[in-house]
Amino acid sequence: MRWILFGVLLVSGQLSSLEECPSILSGEGQEQQYNEWRIKALKNWDRLLTWALSPQLQPYIAAQPTVQLSFNASFPDFEAFNKNYGYFSLVHPIVGLVTTGGADLKIAECLLDAMDREIKDLEQRSFSDDEVLAKVIAYRNLEVGTQLTLSGGEVYRVDRVIDLWRGMPAFGLVPLKKGVPILLFRGTDLTITSEKSWASILSDLDILGPGLVTFERAEDKIREWLEEVAAKYERPRAVGYSLGGNFVLYSVVHLSDLLNKKEPSIAYNPPGVSREVYAQWSEIPVEKRVPHRTYVNQGDFISYLGYFLSDVWEISLKEPMKIIEAHTTLISTQPEYEMTKINVTEENRSRGYR
Repeated sequence: MRWILFGVLLVSGQLSSLEECPSILSGEGQEQQYNEWRIKALKNWDRLLTWALSPQLQPYIAAQPTVQLSFNASFPDFEAFNKNYGYFSLVHPIVGLVTTGGADLKIAECLLDAMDREIKDLEQRSFSDDEVLAKVIAYRNLEVGTQLTLSGGEVYRVDRVIDLWRGMPAFGLVPLKKGVPILLFRGTDLTITSEKSWASILSDLDILGPGLVTFERAEDKIREWLEEVAAKYERPRAVGYSLGGNFVLYSVVHLSDLLNKKEPSIAYNPPGVSREVYAQWSEIPVEKRVPHRTYVNQGDFISYLGYFLSDVWEISLKEPMKIIEAHTTLISTQPEYEMTKINVTEENRSRGYR
């Protein structure tokens, strides 16, 4: 009887919490944090970078025959999220930006709830869930014991915060009931107000490959958590964006024996790996490789820096994105977008790999 009562209270509490989501996504109660100059400065800088760098960006080499997927996400809640919480928002941007407010995690959960209600295509839902994890939730101030509700009502708990280097976090998430454990890497932290932010920026500038030395420093700590979780639950999968996306690729290469063999690890907008790391990947027997997928955005200069591993998809919108916009846009909340499969072998060869 007590367990039944507990279950009723838990469900009613979740329903009450979800009832707040429409007002949260609409930005009700949020005060504008930035002046118009922030948007103008960002957009002017974006135009300048696009003018300078776009001529150097060659179109990705598509797989043949062409494999293309089209998705629609034209929903009021998504539009409201972009306006109030997107990277270019005047109100309270939280996409790809570190914040410490506990309420920001609730915003992400509300977006996931909206996606759960509105998105019927399972592949689109999976892409969207992981993108919110990588670009929004990974930038929240998650602590051990923090619980978060993902799409479908799956509840996860932060089991461990792994210090990669000087406070740079990776989050070990475990399900309370069902679900695959997740190793969630945070991307570049540009707040420049903390040691871990500068460590993140320095990791980006690693001459051996973005984040490689940082990953190697932390590899034993990451392996320790993966082993513990695999013994208690099942093997985790890795998810990350930007620099965090590269950490996912390094995990796929160096920790393949401890990652999930069924559910793919996902990298969004990674810079790509060095020639040496790609060579190490190539030496892994195909049957021992773990499934993973990489998403890159059309116009994102960052993803032209290194080599890809395999299963890479280019994402495009109806209107071409500028350089910064392409790297920071939360694609899942855009009205329409397309994915095109890339010929990884030819793409790497075009970048000088032989």
